[in-house]
Amino acid sequence: MSISPKTAANGNRPLTRRAYSPKSVATEIDVSRTTVFNLIREGKLKAVKLGHRTLIMADELERFVNQLEAA
Repeated sequence: MSISPKTAANGNRPLTRRAYSPKSVATEIDVSRTTVFNLIREGKLKAVKLGHRTLIMADELERFVNQLEAA
């Protein structure tokens, strides 16, 4: 699975998403937000904290998805 870039509102150039919230990750991989936090807690998905926010970097999400596809 490849994470596709979104198009800018003006339609001129694609926007590449660099980080995802746990809610966005849950939507992308079709699991609950709780499951995403469990994956982070178990060390299966790496996250970073930015202030009070938890973020999953796009390359980490790509790695995780590729790992699932290989299994």
